[in-house]
Amino acid sequence: MQVQKFTKIISDSFSLIMRKKTLTLQIATPDHAYILDFNLLVVVLSDLDWSRLASAYFLNPLVTVLGFSLGGDFQILSKTVPGALRDLEKRTESALDLDVLERQVVGATHNLMSR
Repeated sequence: MQVQKFTKIISDSFSLIMRKKTLTLQIATPDHAYILDFNLLVVVLSDLDWSRLASAYFLNPLVTVLGFSLGGDFQILSKTVPGALRDLEKRTESALDLDVLERQVVGATHNLMSR
């Protein structure tokens, strides 16, 4: 039996003439936290390195990606590294978007209260 791991991601991005790019990405596991500097990494990492990162965190079914408004983060990551990180929103095996969950819980609570 394999144990599910949780990874929290937080991306920080900027807009320049309507073109967003990721500046930093925080990846936190129960034991460690990492801040990835995309300004540096896009210069030094190869396509294979990006593929390994995508496979280890985003495409791994044993890792649940947890974040708020993940769709936007995934889109920006896809624009920043279009090869290995393209279409992350569609390709990520296991993700929990807290924004979506919050809307579902608030909606369900509102429906219960209005009865």
